[in-house]
This record gives sequence, structure tokens and C-alpha cells, in this order.
Amino acid sequence: MSKTDYGTTDVKIGNKTYTLKFTLKAVRGIERHFGGIQGAMQELFKVNLSSLALIIALAAGLDYKRKDLEALEEAIFDEGLAQVNPQAIKYLSKLLNPSAKSDEELEEAEASGNE
Repeated sequence: MSKTDYGTTDVKIGNKTYTLKFTLKAVRGIERHFGGIQGAMQELFKVNLSSLALIIALAAGLDYKRKDLEALEEAIFDEGLAQVNPQAIKYLSKLLNPSAKSDEELEEAEASGNE
């Protein structure tokens, strides 16, 4: 069982909710397109609309043909990049935490010094 299978991130865009999942297919797609999770994070820190749409499509298991991505980009733009981008950053951050601990568990372990 994957250690990263401890949770998902739901991203609300317009009237749709996209569930970003921890799958090997998603990670491989992100690595192929961005050179790794860090490369994807860097694109999101630039607030790049096309990269944001692609990450959401890969993580949600959606088709990412050009026309599908363009529709997702438009929906993200309408929702507001400032609303959607942090949610995708949260998803990628969770991919970097393969310990299968929740945010609360990590904070508790850090506070007690028992990582």
C-alpha cells in the first residue's frame, strides 16, 4: 500500500469539485511534464495558469488534451488563481510527505520532538 495514500485534496472550481489523488500515474505525469514535484511547485509559485490546470488534470485523472485543458484553464481563471493555486500547492506538499501522517500528526510530532 502506498504510504501517500492517506488523504486527498479537493479543489473547488466553479460548481465542480476535483479530487486530487495520490496515484503513481499522477506522480509520473507530474515528473514527466515538470521534471519532478519540485519543478511543479516552482511553476505554481510563479502562479502559472497552464501549469496549474495541467497539475489538476493529472492529479484528478482527467483527460489533458488541449481542448480539455483550455476549458479547465478558463474555469480556473473565472474562479480566481488566488483561490485555486494554494489548493494545488497543498496537494503537491502532501506528495512530498510520504510518512502517511496528517498535518496535525506532523505538527504534534514536531512539537514533542518525536518525528
